[in-house]
Amino acid sequence: MDITNNNDLEIPDFPDDKTMNIRAHPGTKVKVTELTAQNGYTGDQEAVKKWLEIGKIYTVAYTEVGQSYTSVVLQELPERRFNSVNFVEI
Repeated sequence: MDITNNNDLEIPDFPDDKTMNIRAHPGTKVKVTELTAQNGYTGDQEAVKKWLEIGKIYTVAYTEVGQSYTSVVLQELPERRFNSVNFVEI
């Protein structure tokens, strides 16, 4: 379902059970999709290409919620931080 705002721009409606909860608990399973790999800043997209695999399941170690950006640390790559917009929750 799409929602249209007053400027006639389509805003995608993502089902709550498919998007990553920025306050995900440790152990939450997430993955990158073809679509979410394109989200975020250029550096976020490059980090996805360099360090992650599309469709592979990862485990959240923890998240760091900021005012306009949420970092995700994965158990599989604890030395790296990724943007939450690049993941969907499984």
